[in-house]
Amino acid sequence: MKKSNLLMSVIFLLAIVLTIATVQIPAAASTVEDNSLIMHINSPLVLDNGKVDRLDSNNADVVPVLSDNRTLVPLKTVAEYFKATVDYNALTKTAIIDKDGVRYTFPIGEKYYLVDGKKKVELDVATTIINQRTMLPLRAIAEQVFGQKVSYYDQIIVIGSKTVDLKADQQTYNSIKDKIGQALHPQTLAELKNYLNSHAKSASNDSKTLDSAGSAQSAEDRSSNEAASNDQDSYSQTNSQVEGIDEADIVKTDGQYIYVVTGQDVVIVKANGSDVQEVGRIKGQDNVYISDIFIDNDRLVLMGNYYDYIGSDDPILYQESSEKVRSSYYNTGRNYVYTAVYDTTDKSSPQLLKEVEAEGNFVSSRKNGDYVYIVASQYTYWLMSNGGEDDQILPMVKDSTVSDQPEPIALNDLMICPRQNFDCYTTVAAINISDTDQDAQFESFAGSVQDIYMNDSSLYLSFYDWQDETTMTDLIALDVDQTSINYRAGGAVEGYLLNQYAMDEYDGYFRIATTTSDNGCNLYVLDQYLNQVGSANDIVTNERIYAARFSGDRGYLVTYENIDPLFVLDLSDPANPTVTGQLELPGFSNYLHVVDENTLLGIGYDTEDMYVRDHDGNETSIGTRTGGIKLSLFDVSDPNNPQLLDEYVTGGSGSYAEVLYNNKALMVDSNQDIFGFCATLIADGKDYNQYFNGALLFEVNNGSISKLGEIAYEQPSDSENYQYYQRLAYIGDTIYYLQDGVIRAFDRNSLQELGSISI
Repeated sequence: MKKSNLLMSVIFLLAIVLTIATVQIPAAASTVEDNSLIMHINSPLVLDNGKVDRLDSNNADVVPVLSDNRTLVPLKTVAEYFKATVDYNALTKTAIIDKDGVRYTFPIGEKYYLVDGKKKVELDVATTIINQRTMLPLRAIAEQVFGQKVSYYDQIIVIGSKTVDLKADQQTYNSIKDKIGQALHPQTLAELKNYLNSHAKSASNDSKTLDSAGSAQSAEDRSSNEAASNDQDSYSQTNSQVEGIDEADIVKTDGQYIYVVTGQDVVIVKANGSDVQEVGRIKGQDNVYISDIFIDNDRLVLMGNYYDYIGSDDPILYQESSEKVRSSYYNTGRNYVYTAVYDTTDKSSPQLLKEVEAEGNFVSSRKNGDYVYIVASQYTYWLMSNGGEDDQILPMVKDSTVSDQPEPIALNDLMICPRQNFDCYTTVAAINISDTDQDAQFESFAGSVQDIYMNDSSLYLSFYDWQDETTMTDLIALDVDQTSINYRAGGAVEGYLLNQYAMDEYDGYFRIATTTSDNGCNLYVLDQYLNQVGSANDIVTNERIYAARFSGDRGYLVTYENIDPLFVLDLSDPANPTVTGQLELPGFSNYLHVVDENTLLGIGYDTEDMYVRDHDGNETSIGTRTGGIKLSLFDVSDPNNPQLLDEYVTGGSGSYAEVLYNNKALMVDSNQDIFGFCATLIADGKDYNQYFNGALLFEVNNGSISKLGEIAYEQPSDSENYQYYQRLAYIGDTIYYLQDGVIRAFDRNSLQELGSISI
């Protein structure tokens, strides 16, 4: 009887356990109340009801800080959050809070405050001014003035009606870190040095190699705005990603003059059909190799790199708080991105107006109206090998308006990224090229930038990262307004980025397409603070993204492994991006261009099947190889059913064109119907000794692609001035073929050569 009762009891308890095990237990809710104000030491961001916002809308350098083992927070932010009014008396140097009929007065530099001018309350640390804002001890303002509770854990500050245990609530802790702990302003050089010691890695240990197909820089562009007529007022402009945002190139024209980079010089050529004359030349610095230029009316901006050798007997002083710290060098050197602004009102004698330098190597640049933005990146692993206490650990910058020598960037203009691998500094410089007396502004970020995307108000930096055996793309979003560059948010998505054209912002949402480590293709939609809103995962598996293009609420992806699928995505619902159509073709496109809202042009490669034949004549497929250069015209008017309208293949296997990997190598007519680029074509089925080298012109009309003609390359006779570049440009009815130090002019209709000049 006892055994029977015991058995029944066991069965009953087991049934209870199994029942409990099958019940879905919901994830623990956040322990932080919605009306709480959440901050992070050294972060310029706050969390308010789960929404990320800037701590101070007018000053991105304002952050909570640690001082004398006490936390200081900005008075204005906290007071206004809890519905108090704030004032400042400059005469008496006092900050004032009015709340529910009570006035609190905080004298700057004093360890006390007054209640209604009578009651004196002592403070642990003095009220102080940091970055032009009044800073108060955290508990004094939160608990004593506003009667709130303060919770503090691992640099996270929560001010609310009750205390919370963030150590126990790891879900909330991680969420806060992800949202406002992504990028922090270090307050001292010692703090920065500790970060360097714990995060910096050598490039050889930290970098993960991507295969050439995955890392190739193909070009999917949004054409820049061009004149609409086919006369002398119509001229080619750099084929840029975003309308209104110019990208630098080696060749520019303004409709009258052509500006060309030739090694260490920039040559200005008067272009008037057969009358092609050099009218001016900017001689670059002896040690500067010029890579790109911008032009804008009477301004020319040139960019290049140079290496500066520095001896150990030439120390540089830089400031840590109120102390001067000595920095010495050990017969080493530094790379700089050099930018110079010239006045070209007199084309024969351009005048240097301003020089700007940022330590590192040139990554990219953009121009928006009168403002130019330069992005440079420098490795930091050398800091570890020279790890003396006085080593200089800040990136160096220079603005000739301020100084004639590079100086360390201000500490509050640098941000560290604790959750990101760190082997580089990335520095962004903003320059007013119209008013060159205005100081250039610099911001630096910890991380090795890969590509950038910029529109009229935002600049996005993408960083390659490797976390827990997973390839990631880290992101930083910046608000950009003239020379003002302010950190807005940080985030990350899985996979690696093809290039800048796999990023886009539309209607406040950021879209990004990546390929994962196992060759899956994903698309993510993020909000302005880089929170994921929606995604389309595993669009295709075992293939990689070869081209990406965004246009309004549409997205286009080309992937490749054995065939070329063109995917059309509907992005009108940011929370639910959806693949609506797919078209499979042999070959693949590296470059996608929007001809109009219903038509895409792809430029890439055809593919050829490869076979082996046995002794009996039986053939077995062993794979594919790239064939000739292939132009494909797609009808995307029906997003559910994209169609191939026409295709054109030129050359054979081994052919090459720069436009496949550089959108700026494409010449586009203002009417979007004439396209030109330079190429080397291997004769189909022939050896590499039989080829064509030169410029190709095509027309897209009524759903078909036709070849208008070609211009053969001619070997320059002046070997001393030989350059390595090929570009096409047009002004009115004249096409200019720029090839290795020679500019040749051709009639646009007949392609008859009109004249030439060696530069």
